[in-house]
Amino acid sequence: MLATLLAAAAVAVTPAAQASAPRPVSADALAKSLFLPGQAVDVQHHGKTYRVFVSVPPDPVPPGGFPLLVVLDGNFNFYTAAAMASGRARWKEMSPVVVVGVGYPTTSAEEILARRVADLTPVAATDPGVLANRAPGAVGGEAAAFRSFVTGALPSIVGSFTKIDSTCTTLFGHSLGGLFVADTLLRAPQTYRQYFASSPSLWNNDFAVLKEQAQFREKAAALTAPIRVELSVGGLEREFSARQLAGVPSLRGLPDVRMVSALTEFGGWMTGLHSPNVNIRYGVVEGETHTSVVPGNLVRAVDMASECAPTPAQTGR
Repeated sequence: MLATLLAAAAVAVTPAAQASAPRPVSADALAKSLFLPGQAVDVQHHGKTYRVFVSVPPDPVPPGGFPLLVVLDGNFNFYTAAAMASGRARWKEMSPVVVVGVGYPTTSAEEILARRVADLTPVAATDPGVLANRAPGAVGGEAAAFRSFVTGALPSIVGSFTKIDSTCTTLFGHSLGGLFVADTLLRAPQTYRQYFASSPSLWNNDFAVLKEQAQFREKAAALTAPIRVELSVGGLEREFSARQLAGVPSLRGLPDVRMVSALTEFGGWMTGLHSPNVNIRYGVVEGETHTSVVPGNLVRAVDMASECAPTPAQTGR
């Protein structure tokens, strides 16, 4: 009995094995272990370099090609969309989708933010309150040139990876990206079959993008195939929180952005067109802020791309 107790005591005081010293993991190994999907290529277009992230499903290519989801602000949004599309298709919750992110070849957030202002806004900003919240010199107004890349060069780049179904294409953008989506929808509705504008900055340059509404009515009537539009905004975007205003005092100088009311008015206007080839759905996601609403909207955009079955009807939610 004594021998047993002594043996137990010896085990109890044996020093625990020490963990080895931490070893850095390479970026490639880290990406693989996190199951970061996709590849990336850098492409020059009219003197600018873009980084195009591409996630192709491992599934057999459908006869007509895969549905396509193009995600703006690819440096921030590509991984979430691609991971959701890959994981959910693996579990047979949805059809496989090719996810493409359009971003920039840099790890500098400041550079990305400045370039996105240029690419995603249709008109250069002049309001001092708006300019105060942007990098010096980032006035914007180059959306038309960026759209020529997204609509001209991008399809052939993606086509070099796999076959895409040209009747099942979806464009997603958030904030200024959502503004770009709305601008593309109003100016060239035939460019994509589906549009998802998440918290679009319709207010930019005194709601200049909405001046395209008059021309859109005729363009919608001329559509030969139905398009599907989703507009979504966080309920907590009705005003800046006290924490935000304390942390970023320049937000007080912004014009009245009317994020929620502007989106619902825009969605109601589109619904009122009663266009047989425009399926519009819009709504407010209560309890979500300008940033917290993004993941859920990306998930819905993935669903939208997978379904890719627009029907001529209008609904609000």
